[in-house]
Amino acid sequence: MAKLNINFSSRPRPDTRRVFVGLGLLFILALALGVTGGLLLRRPPAPPLAGEIDRLERQVQRLSPRAAEWNEGIRRNQGKWQKRIKLANQLIAAKAYSYCSLLDELETMIPEGVQVTSVTLENGMRSPLTMNVAAVSFDRLMELYKVLAPHGLVITRESEAGGLFHASIQITMDPGK
Repeated sequence: MAKLNINFSSRPRPDTRRVFVGLGLLFILALALGVTGGLLLRRPPAPPLAGEIDRLERQVQRLSPRAAEWNEGIRRNQGKWQKRIKLANQLIAAKAYSYCSLLDELETMIPEGVQVTSVTLENGMRSPLTMNVAAVSFDRLMELYKVLAPHGLVITRESEAGGLFHASIQITMDPGK
């Protein structure tokens, strides 16, 4: 079997002279860029902001004694303030009671179809919580009564208006229940 060579170029051989000229120009360009980069790297950098640095160092030296005085004053008063803050926190804990967790619990107890229209709170752990509610049906209102019965439910007023059943109730929520 004979070997078949097909050359589609217009010349039978590549033009080596053009290739070598292109490679030479590429080499000269790379050499020029390398020399330029080397010269730029050897050049000393621009002088730093020496005047600004000196000014800031003088300012730090001038303020250092003041900072030491301030820190000493803070240390002296820190113990006094910590005692006062501790006392204030103890008074707040003894006087105030946070209803957030009890209101979260109350929210989960209210059945669907019942809406709380107003809430009145008093400060204290066993203080009564008074609220006005509106229910879409009497059955929903009764369901709310059943859920709140273990919390000392007192119904102060009931009425019906505009297709809604309204009630004013009072409960006493215990944090442990």
